[in-house]
Amino acid sequence: MSHDPARTPRVRVALVHDRPSIAARIGAAIRADARLELTIEACGIVAARAAIGPGAVDVVVIDAHLADGHGVRLGAQLRRSDPAVSIVLLSGRRGPEFLVDLPMDVRRRWTCLDRRAAEADPAIVAAAAVAAAAGTHTIDPGMLSARRPRAGSPLATLDWDSLDALLAAASAGDDDALATLLTGTSRG
Repeated sequence: MSHDPARTPRVRVALVHDRPSIAARIGAAIRADARLELTIEACGIVAARAAIGPGAVDVVVIDAHLADGHGVRLGAQLRRSDPAVSIVLLSGRRGPEFLVDLPMDVRRRWTCLDRRAAEADPAIVAAAAVAAAAGTHTIDPGMLSARRPRAGSPLATLDWDSLDALLAAASAGDDDALATLLTGTSRG
């Protein structure tokens, strides 16, 4: 049986960005990808809240810093109202910190891209939207490469075997195993 792209439903994407020139470039990249359909464009939080209801889209691309508020808050509200929606956040270097501070009920299904890289190559955003819709969520490696673990933290002393164990525990969702690996003691 062959795969017929014409019969495959396209991923519905909303774009929330308040800089028209950047929004136009990202929107063009999304429209150029046959797997995606740009169904909603909003220039800020108020417009996005009015346009994006539960089930309206599969992925929301949001600039973290909008003129009328913070994109992370909007993403959390959208995730709370529609747990199936994925968020692609365009942010500066602090993006991963924003995600750590999210409430547990909305923390999943986020991708964080470096805003400058996304603006320089908007096809990155389209690729991230496709991946997010398929269940793959990432943090831009460029955002992490400049970050170093605190001296003395368990992360600073990880070797490859420990990292493999940590990743296995994280993939399994085993919080007790993670706590033991990171702190040397069980939470219980």
